Amino acid sequence: MRLLRRLSIFALFSVLTIGGQAQPYPQWGALQAGPYKVGFRVIHTYDYTRGYWPKVDYQGRVDTLETARPMQISLWYPAVAPADDAPMVFGDYIALKASARGLPRTTEADRREAVEALRRGPLNPFFPEGVSDEDLQRVLQTPTAAIQEADAAAGTFPLVIHTGFSLSGQSVLLEYLASHGYVVAAVPLLGTHPAWYHRGEGTAEAYQAGADDIGFIYSQAQHWPLADVSKTAVIGMFSAQGLLFQMQQMQLDALAVLDGNYPEALYEVPGFDFTAVRIPILDMPRANFRGERSMLDSLRYADRYLARFDGVTHGDFYQFQRIAHPEQAEEHVSYHLIARYTRAFLDMTLKQDASAVAFLAKSPDEAGAPEGMMTLAHHPAHAARPTEAEFLALIRAGQASEARRAWERAAAASPRPIASESALTTTLFFFRRDNGAQVAVPGFELLTDLFPTSWRAWEHLGTTYWQAQDVPRARTAFQQALHLLGQEDTPEPRHKERLQKRLDDLQE
Repeated sequence: MRLLRRLSIFALFSVLTIGGQAQPYPQWGALQAGPYKVGFRVIHTYDYTRGYWPKVDYQGRVDTLETARPMQISLWYPAVAPADDAPMVFGDYIALKASARGLPRTTEADRREAVEALRRGPLNPFFPEGVSDEDLQRVLQTPTAAIQEADAAAGTFPLVIHTGFSLSGQSVLLEYLASHGYVVAAVPLLGTHPAWYHRGEGTAEAYQAGADDIGFIYSQAQHWPLADVSKTAVIGMFSAQGLLFQMQQMQLDALAVLDGNYPEALYEVPGFDFTAVRIPILDMPRANFRGERSMLDSLRYADRYLARFDGVTHGDFYQFQRIAHPEQAEEHVSYHLIARYTRAFLDMTLKQDASAVAFLAKSPDEAGAPEGMMTLAHHPAHAARPTEAEFLALIRAGQASEARRAWERAAAASPRPIASESALTTTLFFFRRDNGAQVAVPGFELLTDLFPTSWRAWEHLGTTYWQAQDVPRARTAFQQALHLLGQEDTPEPRHKERLQKRLDDLQE
């Protein structure tokens, strides 16, 4: 009976046309399907390295269900399927949303609540008289483009990881991308614990959890024959998590932000580093959404495409208008532009598609945007500087001259040092241990050149000279260390005594 309902509704909406051709996907409106059918499957798994529920609560009660972090991965992919294969209906996505916190915990009440949340929340603005039961059932039974467990198309395809409200809020966009040759994966917003499920938490801990979720998908995708993980992008409203993942792991090739922001909490996360972000970024917010742009402007080593949409709301970045009234989907022009620009950006960065480059070079008016709806600016990347890890890797490899040149180039562009004195010193210690003092001398000379007022740096240089049997230069370095130590307000007597003893020993 359910299949018959699907087919009858599918037939009802198949009269929609685009450019004289039938539009088989009622929610897509003016979006043109790609060469592939859209397959869909769900992977229910857990990240056992992270807990989500405590095994024992504060009252000593033991949780008998799975307590690891649930990772319900929704996967849209290029597929081949017979023309008469029945697609999923939108209600299937809502049912999956209800079970995203872990199947052992899902109840029938959770499923009912997910449906009612759809009625009370995102659908409600599009029904002035309220969402009737008939309206709700029509929405739930609207066919999608996705065919569950369809056979995958031949070949491999770039991986796109979506962050945000994927199943209910962006299934149209993700289906659209899959039809054009992308493997699209998503997990729900879980937050740091169940109280924050499917909500934006806004803390440093939450952004780290989201970045780790991206990392989990990226790790799992290594085992998917269909996914080409050498070409990976993150897109979505919570793409700040992708920004953080890139800063920490440097494994992405592109990032597209859909009306998202760059919260101050990101600065608090370990591994936060602008210099690690050298991938192309497409940033698409509402006009005047962000008064503060310092973080985006600081991503100077990224090739940035900055699109701004005027006269649209945050809700226009979701598909709910199309879900409520598929017969009016073509009127939802802003969503069409958001999807089209996202695809063009991915085609350019992950597929090196020349037509996508040409599309992004056009003005929005030339690309079909209504006059005044959007602007697009391109800010080419500046010459990159190494991260601290990359700089220290040069030191550890004995490439002190190249490290010096990198530091000098970076210092000319920004006063912020590439590496801390302590990190550089520790790396040099290991290099000296492994390669001997004679080979380590240029590195310790660089240390004093970069931190000339540090008495410790001069002491380490003196020790290295002494171990290399260069007594005159060792004596000079220790004298400079003693001089700098004497300039401190309250120098430690033990440090002064140690340096003086070293000088005395060298005189003998």
